[in-house]
Amino acid sequence: MTGKRLKVCHVVSRLEVGGMENGVVNLCNGHDRSRIEPMICCLKGTGPMEGRLAGDVRVECLGFPEGRDLTRVLTVAGFFRRMRPDVVHTHGWGGGAWDGVVGARLAGCPVIINGEHGLIFSRPHQVLAQRMLARLATSFFSVSQGLKERVVRTLGISAEHIRVITNGVDLDRFAPGMGGKGFGSAGKRVICSVGTLKKEKNQLMLLKAVSELVRSGFRTEFELWLVGDGPDRGELEAFVEKEKLSGRVRFLGRREDIPALLAESSVLVSTSKAEHEGLSNVILEAMASALPVIATRSVGTGEVVVEGKTGYLVPEDDVFALCNRLKALLQDASLSRRMGDAGRALVTERYSIAAMIASYEEEYQRLYRRVTGYEIGWPAWRGGKEDEVHETA
Repeated sequence: MTGKRLKVCHVVSRLEVGGMENGVVNLCNGHDRSRIEPMICCLKGTGPMEGRLAGDVRVECLGFPEGRDLTRVLTVAGFFRRMRPDVVHTHGWGGGAWDGVVGARLAGCPVIINGEHGLIFSRPHQVLAQRMLARLATSFFSVSQGLKERVVRTLGISAEHIRVITNGVDLDRFAPGMGGKGFGSAGKRVICSVGTLKKEKNQLMLLKAVSELVRSGFRTEFELWLVGDGPDRGELEAFVEKEKLSGRVRFLGRREDIPALLAESSVLVSTSKAEHEGLSNVILEAMASALPVIATRSVGTGEVVVEGKTGYLVPEDDVFALCNRLKALLQDASLSRRMGDAGRALVTERYSIAAMIASYEEEYQRLYRRVTGYEIGWPAWRGGKEDEVHETA
């Protein structure tokens, strides 16, 4: 059986471990192959997330070095002329949006989309450049309504130009009862934090809260799992040693068994800096695993963490507020269960990965029809044949 499909090229800097990269991988793996032919262009290099991709997802690496080079857009344009994608989807200013959008425009790609995932740059020259990207792109995507509003407010981009498609989570992979491997110590409640160990994720705030819990004489037995690796690991380990928390904190490094780790945890804590978080995949995964969530307020987090129902929101760097919320959940297992169940129900209703993928596919098709007037294929006015289609067996 054959069917028409769009060739969609995602542009990223690298396929490192991160929420945005995780979303791109999930999207490529989940696309309906009768509608979409996915591929990824890595501007600088690949990375560990490449190993999670389905075998039919093509990955091309342009191998750009670090630093700025205005001629890169010409290389990217040449790449797009060879690949002839119907849709180019870049992922944020920090992920190579400038090279991707400008290169796609020079190559005459029919549909050009920039997706924002949380990080907006606010210096005057950066604002000007991002406004230019908006004019060059067919459409902007945002992972949350709050992030869309910040883009409109900070960059002055028309709200009508931005489409909100929220992140989604695999409800079969992340679910209660996925644990059972015995990672934790018997009888201990587990605080879990998942993310790259870097300033933007602010794990030091969590360690300070754990230190305060210990100093306060909190009697419930618990331990903290820090899942992930990154440039701040040495600093965080030094803090743990200084505060004599070695018996309470475990650095688990990068892991491939996140569903099992979440299933054995008692609470998920996200301490990200507000300006660096759009809508956290990890928070959605934790809620799908029936975990209560404590998170710092950000433009997207407040849309999924319902205060007092699915978890708690705390101000950025307010160690004592975080400490008090941890006490409430660690010492009251029934409260944790109620919040976890409410979180699972909310994610099931609104944030499934199937709904996310379907929304992207519908937008790709809608934008392509609007721009080209053709149902499918590289249009004749871009050097293709009017009846050209991409077919799949």
